[in-house]
Amino acid sequence: MALLLVSLLLVAAQAQLSCPNVNGNGNGNVCEDSSSISDTSDLMQRVQPVPPAVKLRAGARAGKLVLVGSGIKGVGHFTLEGLGHVEAADIVYYAVADPTTELFIQEHAKKSIDLYNLYGNGKPRRDTYTQMAEKLLESLRDGKYVVAGLVT
Repeated sequence: MALLLVSLLLVAAQAQLSCPNVNGNGNGNVCEDSSSISDTSDLMQRVQPVPPAVKLRAGARAGKLVLVGSGIKGVGHFTLEGLGHVEAADIVYYAVADPTTELFIQEHAKKSIDLYNLYGNGKPRRDTYTQMAEKLLESLRDGKYVVAGLVT
């Protein structure tokens, strides 16, 4: 599972998506702990503009990727924030092992795709995770709001 999460984080890096809101100030462009920053001018010098996710066609919008972990208890650990992303996303890709969480995702997503079927007996996990990452990138390149729902 750790390799899958690393692969998905690499997907975000390859797509050059903005950083998560680490410091809670509403600025998703700051990718560091800002507790050591003494004043606003120091913060502004550290903020780098976020490059576009991909070269866009005229009228196209940049894709958005949100990773949602359901937790070890599956649907029992789903947060309201995670549910909000699942309901709002254009497409939800998921890889969960229990049928209750799968049904929960299917009932709340506009469109959902199970990635669990990409696993195979004797197939290297790296290959599986690369295929999963490619599925996500395909939708991101189409400008979709994508959620990846995973048991963490």
